[in-house]
Amino acid sequence: MNKNFGWSIGVRLFDKYGNLTKDYSEQSANSIVIAFADMIAAGLKNATMTNIKDTSGTNRTSALSGLRWDAGVTVATHGILVGTGTTAVALEDYNLETQIAHGISSGQLEHGAMTDDVTLSTSGGERFFRGYRTFTNNSGDSITIEEVAVVINTAGNYKMLIDRTLKNFAVADTASATVTYRWSVTV
Repeated sequence: MNKNFGWSIGVRLFDKYGNLTKDYSEQSANSIVIAFADMIAAGLKNATMTNIKDTSGTNRTSALSGLRWDAGVTVATHGILVGTGTTAVALEDYNLETQIAHGISSGQLEHGAMTDDVTLSTSGGERFFRGYRTFTNNSGDSITIEEVAVVINTAGNYKMLIDRTLKNFAVADTASATVTYRWSVTV
């Protein structure tokens, strides 16, 4: 019996009228980083996470309770985030290489609120949950996204990168991209 668990990422591009222009089907996000592994290990031992780098590179200690990826409109510190970095993903990564800031100036994207269906769903032999975030480009130029990530907010209000995946797609001026992360376990 083949059992798998992991992330997948999907991207849907929309024009300024909300019409779907491109649908990148979900692909595996095999770029889980060390903070995620440390969280699982701490959880299995019913322990506190210790010496895990936050997105500033500072080692932190935090309880496992209260882990969140929800982020409101304009929040660019956690949730699904995007960037322009192209360096290969490393296990030790703790932040995006070059995060795209929230805004409407050159090189910026408006960050929508995180939406999720964290109520676990079961379909056939799979159990999963998803999170979505829309990024709207009103910068005046097309922006090419090269990296996507999930950053969680911990009980200590520390931000921890748990996945960084290289993914290339362009968001035209006045268009938007909805990025979906999907966590699944398959039996």
